[in-house]
Amino acid sequence: MVEIRFEDLEFLIVTQLVDSSDLKIRGHEIDIHESIEEDPKIVEEELKVVERERETPAGFIDVFGRDSEGNYVVIEVKRNPDYNTVLQLQRYVDEIEDEFSLNVRGILVAPKMTDKVLDYLEERGLEFVGVEMEDVIASYETIDNSQKGLSDFNPDYEVD
Repeated sequence: MVEIRFEDLEFLIVTQLVDSSDLKIRGHEIDIHESIEEDPKIVEEELKVVERERETPAGFIDVFGRDSEGNYVVIEVKRNPDYNTVLQLQRYVDEIEDEFSLNVRGILVAPKMTDKVLDYLEERGLEFVGVEMEDVIASYETIDNSQKGLSDFNPDYEVD
């Protein structure tokens, strides 16, 4: 047992937590990953997802796939890509090219990108696909991705 004593109590609030809404928090990178897996056309027509979180010596590839011509495609997803994101994608592409001795396409998928980062990406022969977060969020109408509420953690909790 742990006992905690306070010399002075300056402020105290006692309240009951209320979870009366159907609030769903969306718009994270994982949401984009799942949307691509469910509907690869978000990135490119006829893209086939082969694997998510493919491990390489350089790290984990977010989405690994093949395009309509059979080329391997490495997809890196970021909400706010920067120069390091481009370098990370380049390392993944290099790893897959070394593994299969083939040319590999690298695609950075993000809601937005600065012109400077886009130039840096294109200088390396990599591609950018912009996604609208509203489209990603709307795709959850068809994906079973329920979020837990307070009552899921405390069976005695009742929503008023």
